[in-house]
Amino acid sequence: IGDEAFRASQDLKHIKIPDSVKSIGDSAFWWSGIESVELPDGLESLGSGAFYNCEYLQSIDLPDSLSRIEKYTFAYCPSLESVTIPESITYIGQNAFSDTEWDEGSKSIYFEGDAPVCTDSGETGSFPSDATLYYLDGTDGWIDSEYYDPDTGLWRGYRLSIKIGGIPPVVSTTPVITLDKSYIEEGETATLTWNPVD
Repeated sequence: IGDEAFRASQDLKHIKIPDSVKSIGDSAFWWSGIESVELPDGLESLGSGAFYNCEYLQSIDLPDSLSRIEKYTFAYCPSLESVTIPESITYIGQNAFSDTEWDEGSKSIYFEGDAPVCTDSGETGSFPSDATLYYLDGTDGWIDSEYYDPDTGLWRGYRLSIKIGGIPPVVSTTPVITLDKSYIEEGETATLTWNPVD
């Protein structure tokens, strides 16, 4: 599919792209009326701004054949609620998901593999600054990287949360408390009070 092939095609609503398509050009569906799209499993490249300003696009399934998400690919897609990034993705360009209005974890991005190369939170950030990024336990490049700040719990300026039990993540309300036994004499009883914060 060539560059700007369906640009500003407001009549487009639901499309299934055939398996024969290996690449989608820059701004191919820019400002189209598309609500849902099924990408082929063998898709190898997705151009910059391919779905830029598709305000009705609600969901997208990215195939494992992709390794990059270029800049502005899904920027200004306010109806896009969440995205799962397959393990194959190693690079996400600047503003790739900017202004998608993700907030409070209700609109989030889920990673199935190691942390990709991407840009920090801010004006050119790969994701909205208020997005929550969910990652799988056992994957690399998250809290074990130089981009993680243990004082704030932020990775490249974004909120992080570990994924437990698949998608969506299971959130536990049970506190985990580790005690330094040097503060408790043998035979003494410790009383703990937990005040959850909303």
